[in-house]
Amino acid sequence: MYNQTSTILFMLFIQILFGSVRRCEIVDSNDQSNTISDSDSILTDSIFLNDVETSTVETNFTTNSTTAIATNITKLTTETNAISNEVIWEYWGPRGEQHWQKSFKSCGGKSQSPINIETDRIVYLPDLQLYFINYDRPLYKMRLTNTGHTVKLEASEQTGKRYQWFISGNALFDQTYRFVELHFHWRNAHSAGSEHAINGEKFSMEMHIVHQNLKYERENNSETVFKSSDAFTVIAVFFNENDIHNPAMDPIIEQLANIEEIHNSTIVNEPIRLETLMPKPENWNRFYRYSGSYTTPGCQEVVTWIIFPDPLSIDAKQVNRFRELINHIVHTDHNGKYLSSVKEFIGFYRHIQELGTRRIYAPESMQTSSTISRIMFLNSWIQSFSYILLSIAFHHLFIVY
Repeated sequence: MYNQTSTILFMLFIQILFGSVRRCEIVDSNDQSNTISDSDSILTDSIFLNDVETSTVETNFTTNSTTAIATNITKLTTETNAISNEVIWEYWGPRGEQHWQKSFKSCGGKSQSPINIETDRIVYLPDLQLYFINYDRPLYKMRLTNTGHTVKLEASEQTGKRYQWFISGNALFDQTYRFVELHFHWRNAHSAGSEHAINGEKFSMEMHIVHQNLKYERENNSETVFKSSDAFTVIAVFFNENDIHNPAMDPIIEQLANIEEIHNSTIVNEPIRLETLMPKPENWNRFYRYSGSYTTPGCQEVVTWIIFPDPLSIDAKQVNRFRELINHIVHTDHNGKYLSSVKEFIGFYRHIQELGTRRIYAPESMQTSSTISRIMFLNSWIQSFSYILLSIAFHHLFIVY
């Protein structure tokens, strides 16, 4: 009687188990077809516009607008990089992050950056799109500068104005933003030096690609710009240290030895294409968006953040060049005076800020992809568990009979 009962229960379990697996496979198949459709739609809309000159994006673009944006960025640099006689900030010590709010009130605001992105709190929106304009076009003779707080890459007077980089789309409320500069955040040790985190996980480095809204380029009053929540868009790209060399970073890394001293600049002779410093174009529909601030003083809450969650690779030799630079900078103050030790120093990044009541948004297709991944994981787990139970059951039957 016992043997018959065991056999019947075992057969019922197998039938239920494989029925569950089959249902998971059916759901997986249906979701996969829907995801492909959504993904194709997003990729079709997230277009990559080539050969677009400045006049195509803004027909009234003039030299005056170039002067205006240069003026605004100069004022921004004065406030955020603190190369001034009045207030100098650092990441450590008596002028460190914990003291920023004393000199820069905005640093104590409620919409500060960076943040930890908790994916279970994401609000998914349909047809959330970004347009990247001229990101495949090279810019020549870019200037690389050691600001004392980061390494910054921007156009020089030798770069020319024929091609410029822009970003737009309904993810940015159909505003168009022009590339201004890019810079990096990292740490002086083999640990996470990124500013943002995803589900508590940080990355080796983080690059910020800064853009300014075209509609503010002619503003002569920087206070107007810095009080406008849509004044800037910053794209955040993560880098993870591994064994894979990143050739796109070589033109920048090769020049780091020429800017060891604070405020030193050099010209990068090799052309720079922004698309090579970002995830692959097919992944440009995978991003998070939230409203925040600059991550350096004055911490103005004027930034729409676009966070790409898929990190790029960078090998140990490459990232160590950044660490060598930071170790040199940390022992030299802004007046060139050598500092014997800075024990509090940990890296060129700000710590995580509270999200508060803000929301984080992402394209709906990311939710579908996440659901499929979870279903596939569950299906795999069920199959593995079923093999274990089958082995136990057969072993039991073998002993009984």
